[in-house]
Amino acid sequence: MAPAAKRRRVKAITYPCHTCLEDRTAGLFPDYNPTLTCDHLINTCKRCLKQWIESQIETTVFNPHIKCPQCNEKMNSMDVEMAIPKKMFTRWVAKCSIIFIHCKC
Repeated sequence: MAPAAKRRRVKAITYPCHTCLEDRTAGLFPDYNPTLTCDHLINTCKRCLKQWIESQIETTVFNPHIKCPQCNEKMNSMDVEMAIPKKMFTRWVAKCSIIFIHCKC
């Protein structure tokens, strides 16, 4: 019996993340834009999108309106929830609730 043929390793296709500037495989990018209203290609990897949202939540001057890191479209709560861990999402919701309670609108 002849030995099995060796498989050639095929180099994975990569795409640049516009935030961290690292080349990433397609699986490291979200399957969706940060918002439903974004009309650009998905150019921010999952890790950078998560870090962007977390940094917006943890800022000293909290703004409940988190924007897309690429085009400044506002992310709705479902967009935020899909991009970050549940614990961080719960923290964001709590911070938004405090602002809403104290708002004199």
